Amino acid sequence: MKFELIIILIIFGFVLAMLIFAISYQQKLIRRHNAKKREYNSEMTLRGTLHRHGMPNINAYAPVDVFLVEDKLILECKERKFELLLDKLTSVKFTNKTNLLTQASNPAGIGKKYDKGSYLIINYISLGGSRTIVLELKSQVIKAVQISNYLTEIILDRNTVEGTIQL
Repeated sequence: MKFELIIILIIFGFVLAMLIFAISYQQKLIRRHNAKKREYNSEMTLRGTLHRHGMPNINAYAPVDVFLVEDKLILECKERKFELLLDKLTSVKFTNKTNLLTQASNPAGIGKKYDKGSYLIINYISLGGSRTIVLELKSQVIKAVQISNYLTEIILDRNTVEGTIQL
């Protein structure tokens, strides 16, 4: 009886310690993100998105923080910082599936199945032509929709001449 009680207390203590560690680590990430937000004087941000496609030399599923500043979109992943000037953006879209991320729909490899989830798809012009970045969202979906809508308005305004959108 005493042995089982000791084991239960050890397990409870371990779970409690892990919970405290997880909460304190999450708070540390939030503080770091907020410090970067102040440093960049960012208007809108996304924390903890996952890179899925398009950022050079970044592994899939690496965490990415997004900062919208006056004239650019900053994407930070680990110690790397990517800047996209807003005038290089061609479209920004929030969606719940993307055809850029596919996998075989059966073991024989016949057919394709689209990855489902919440994605922010950023299209831009680079020296090498049109490029796409896909970020997967695990939270902050409403913020992603707001950023997508805001940037879409900027893109439309930039391409509007005398009330007509130039294609």
